[in-house]
Order: sequence, then structure tokens, then C-alpha cells
Amino acid sequence: MTEVDHMPQTGVRWESGQIEDDFEGGNNSAKLFERSRIKALADERESVQKKTFQKWVNSHLARIGCRINDLYIDLRDGKMLMKLLEILSGERL
Repeated sequence: MTEVDHMPQTGVRWESGQIEDDFEGGNNSAKLFERSRIKALADERESVQKKTFQKWVNSHLARIGCRINDLYIDLRDGKMLMKLLEILSGERL
């Protein structure tokens, strides 16, 4: 006999899908917290990636005495992007 055989019967039975249903109908504030935490982590990751790429761009632009302050704004018109491409390719565009 196993330990399970010695356990008293409580009369509680779990039907298939009941656990998932309980989770889906569960605490809304916990779900809201989880979603907001996921959003915050995604925003943080995007910010870190933006800052990292901006530093990489500036490390190359420093060769010609240029730099960008905001990745999205300063590359928007394409002028700094063209300079970066010229530096990376070694060709005049």
C-alpha cells in the first residue's frame, strides 16, 4: 500500500479543465499586475536596446566628429544614417 491509499477521502474531485477555468476566472488584480509587469519589462528592454544601439552608432560617428542624441529623432531624416553607412561601408554614397 502507498501513502495515498491511507489518505482519507475528502470528496473533492477535479474535473478536466477545472484548474484552467479557476485560473481564467481568478483574481483580476493579479492578472492586471502580471500584464503591467510584462509591459514594464518590455518597455525597459526596448529602452536598453535603444540606448545600446545609440552608443554603437555614436562610436562609429565619432570618427568624423558627429554624434546623435536621440536615435529615433536624429536618424529620422536619413542624413546621419547616410553618414553612418558611409563610415561602415568605407564608400561615399
